[in-house]
Amino acid sequence: MGVLGALIFSSQMVNFPIIYGTSGHFLGGVILGIILGPFAGLIIMIIVLILQCLIFGDGGVLTLGANILNIGIIGTFLSTYIYYGLNKIF
Repeated sequence: MGVLGALIFSSQMVNFPIIYGTSGHFLGGVILGIILGPFAGLIIMIIVLILQCLIFGDGGVLTLGANILNIGIIGTFLSTYIYYGLNKIF
């Protein structure tokens, strides 16, 4: 969990530009959910988001709850169950 958390932490710090001054970045909840399961992936994503918020100011403290909901809970659980469902079909 620690090694994957460090990998996701470092890979989420790489931003790529999108039109009109906004930027996007890699979301690691998919990989964590598939490899470790959705609950362990959620725990790691919450820790990664808190560290990025407090150390680098990435997202900010006021948006931490929204980031945990969107990136952590929805991203990890939804993508994991979509992967499991597609894996059973194909």
